[in-house]
This record gives sequence, structure tokens and C-alpha cells, in this order.
Amino acid sequence: MGQNHPKRIPCEPTHLFPIKELIEELDSEVFWQIHRGTVVNLRAISKVIRETDGRPRIQLRDCPEILEVSSSYSGLLRGM
Repeated sequence: MGQNHPKRIPCEPTHLFPIKELIEELDSEVFWQIHRGTVVNLRAISKVIRETDGRPRIQLRDCPEILEVSSSYSGLLRGM
């Protein structure tokens, strides 16, 4: 477990709650929602990739997965 991979918080069916509630509990200076079901810690972003379709994608430190940013949230990343 000593790896620096993003943490995924699984929820049991009896403990489901809307992501909107999670976002309200997190510090908006540190955590941003980038997709309907994805929240990222801004400190974990290694780079923002601009694809030819114009939509940004996010590469996290020490993680090979590229995260999609929905068009609804892409405006948050314009200055990055």
C-alpha cells in the first residue's frame, strides 16, 4: 500500500451518497469535480493534456490512467 496512487473510495450499496454531498464537504481550493463521477485533488495533477478535440485530460502523478474532463467542467482548467 505504500504506493502513491490515487485513492478511490468504494461505497457499499448501503452507504451511497450523491457526489454533490462529497464536493460540499471537500475544500474547493484543493478538490475539483472534473466529470460526473470524478473528483481530483489538484495537488496530484502532474499535467493537463490538450487533445485535438479541444477537451482537456488530466495526468495524475504516479498514475498511468488519463482522466477525461467533461465539457461541463473543462472551463476550470483553462488557466492550467
